[in-house]
Amino acid sequence: MNHKLAWILCAVLLVLVLLFNIYTVFVPDNSLMNWFSSDDSYYYFKVAQNIVAGKGVTFDGINPTNGFHPLWMLVCIAVFAIFNSNLILPLRALVVVAAVMSAASTFLVFRACRKYLSDVVALLAATCWAFLVPIHGAVVENGMETGLNALMTLLLINLVVDWDIARREDRDKPVQLLWVGVAAAAVLLSRLDNVFLVGMVGLLVTFRKERLPLWFWIDELAVAASALFSFILMQGLTSDMRYTVGAYGVLAVALVVKPCVFALFGFYRRGQRFDFGSLLWKVILAVGVAMVGLSGVTLVLSRFDVVQVFPRSALLIDLCLTLIFIFITRALHLLWSQKNEGETTAWSFRNWLQTSWREWFQSGYKFFLPVVIALLAFMVWSYVNFQTAFPVSGTVKRWWGTLPATIYKSKVDTLTFLGIAPSGSVDPWSLAFAPLKSAAVTLEDLLPGKEEQPYYPMMLAEVFLLGVAVVVTLYSDRKFSSRALSGLWLAPLYLGCFLQILQYGATSYQNERPWYWVSEMIIIVLFGAILVECLYHLIRKLNIPGWVLNSVIGILCLFMIAQYGVYAVQRFPLYVDAAHQEAYLDDIKQLEANTPPGAIIGSTGGGIVAYFVEDRTIVNLDGLMNSYAYYQSMTNGTTPQFLDKMGLQYVYGSAYLITYSDPYIWIFKDRLTPVENYNPVYGTQLYRYNP
Repeated sequence: MNHKLAWILCAVLLVLVLLFNIYTVFVPDNSLMNWFSSDDSYYYFKVAQNIVAGKGVTFDGINPTNGFHPLWMLVCIAVFAIFNSNLILPLRALVVVAAVMSAASTFLVFRACRKYLSDVVALLAATCWAFLVPIHGAVVENGMETGLNALMTLLLINLVVDWDIARREDRDKPVQLLWVGVAAAAVLLSRLDNVFLVGMVGLLVTFRKERLPLWFWIDELAVAASALFSFILMQGLTSDMRYTVGAYGVLAVALVVKPCVFALFGFYRRGQRFDFGSLLWKVILAVGVAMVGLSGVTLVLSRFDVVQVFPRSALLIDLCLTLIFIFITRALHLLWSQKNEGETTAWSFRNWLQTSWREWFQSGYKFFLPVVIALLAFMVWSYVNFQTAFPVSGTVKRWWGTLPATIYKSKVDTLTFLGIAPSGSVDPWSLAFAPLKSAAVTLEDLLPGKEEQPYYPMMLAEVFLLGVAVVVTLYSDRKFSSRALSGLWLAPLYLGCFLQILQYGATSYQNERPWYWVSEMIIIVLFGAILVECLYHLIRKLNIPGWVLNSVIGILCLFMIAQYGVYAVQRFPLYVDAAHQEAYLDDIKQLEANTPPGAIIGSTGGGIVAYFVEDRTIVNLDGLMNSYAYYQSMTNGTTPQFLDKMGLQYVYGSAYLITYSDPYIWIFKDRLTPVENYNPVYGTQLYRYNP
């Protein structure tokens, strides 16, 4: 494709992105609410509204809170400071902000892909990002920080790719890497759990020239596979994994301890001779020492509650699998070394450190200085104002995981442990694996016999077959795929995502949401684009004209745009009949009709209600948008006294949640009286609180 034509088509695509999204600005209020369908987004809006009104950083006007990501809160504050004539106007302004961010992100996807892929595939990737409904629903809509998070992450990818290309061509400038660090700081402030992604990118920036040996990373993969398979074999495919948190902790420790022991045993020296007997004994000894070290470290960490309990049977399975995997990698390493007999030098950590530390320092401090400054500034500000260095919402969600009977707690099984659980859009890799689940369910329905969750084996078989197909596709053009995967920095991005998923599992974090997984979506789009490019090259070898393939890709792009257009018209209709013009206010009107002006009302969520209710105060009871003192009261059992002192008068929310789920079942025991004249809306109930 002509480069000029590609840029013209990209400009057309960006205009379409703006038009399709800004269309929502002009729909009726009730249709607009479908854009802001998440209660969590109104947490931002209410806090921003209170800040602009001079009430401080608070959700309810009573308790200070920091349960938000700072960069998106700054954007919301600016919007609410400018557009504050009514409650709907700032929401329409935020749709415009989301449209602009979506267009900018689409451009950055196109720009990054063009560095290593053809123009037509770059356009396909950009169209996927802009108009694929699952991505749009999670990233652009909802009013959460996701659009900003995606924009900052894609900006970081573009800047680090530009720096890497300039570095290899010896034309990079010191200030260029500093700007990469500034972008990384923005990524971190857009979502604080991006610290893992930023950290992995920073490590590769630091060690880009002098790297650890390839076989070191192969052993890391073997260690990870051994730990994962040991827990899977112990627990089975569909059982509830009781030791999931411990499994994550053991995996993290194993990735550090085992390779270090292997390095001490000289596993990464080149020029050694292959001898089956001596290699077997060396591997047995090294793996034995590594397992003793792993057991000792995890035992010590478990005493300090850093790692939770784990079964010894899993360690025994891990020992056997590690012996097998490491023996295979060591044999392959020695055989490879013998083929390259000229490679007689030995790699050692000491030599590596002595020859490279200056370059590491120069690269590392330029990247990490803005990141550290931004993170420390937020932590200090947060601790001074809220008595906790990190958002209280994350602390509360981890505490939920310790409760025995809470509705917020979800079952964790094998596929959840692997990060590919088929439970909808809340899964990290649902963009890739949701179609596999649908196919597995369809296939299993055609087979005789039914079991609980019968699609698990079928889905794992599909994942295996898909993996084989991906490997074959990449191998068909391995020189290109290797260059593209490395050039687009997918390895550190994936490792950052893996650690992000790992920390959620390792810390018993509960109630993950679809907007947590923006980086995973970016990886899927970029990786998918590389696969399409490989297929493009493969098909071209069959002497199929390029215009035919370009036409097919063009049709795919038009199909995605049309599909989103239908979705937008159905989800955000231009016409709403008079009876439903204010349907989104039904429960709020009921609440106002049954409570006096000035009432203090507790709600298990309360974002939408707090934003639209008039002359009432809504207090968040789940703790996500409350103070750190409120969180402490929940952990030490003094919440009733906290609410009494605050002057709580009513409790509003799901009747089941309030009366049957932790922590509300003990917080409100013998303290609630249902309001008689209240007509439940959407399963909610209003109670009078009795101090």
